[in-house]
Amino acid sequence: MARTWVDLGSVLPIDDLVVAGDAIVSEHARLFGPPRVAMVPLARLREFVDGANGIHGVRKARLALDLVRVGVDSPPESKLRLLLDDAGLPEFIAVLMTS
Repeated sequence: MARTWVDLGSVLPIDDLVVAGDAIVSEHARLFGPPRVAMVPLARLREFVDGANGIHGVRKARLALDLVRVGVDSPPESKLRLLLDDAGLPEFIAVLMTS
């Protein structure tokens, strides 16, 4: 899966590559339904990309990897985060409210 993501760097725009990266590293416990488990943990993806010299698309993958986030629920959430970042707004932080 990590190799496929790097390969996508040769054909996808960077925002779409980030969306795909968010989807494969996303993991978190939820208040509803089963927990979400990463297809590839972020640390493993980073490790693969660091050693992927010579693979077509790796340069863009390295740029996109800095924008990939764990815990994303959907492509629209990723795209909104990227739009807010492009607008110069600070990255939002999820806060878990307890009573």
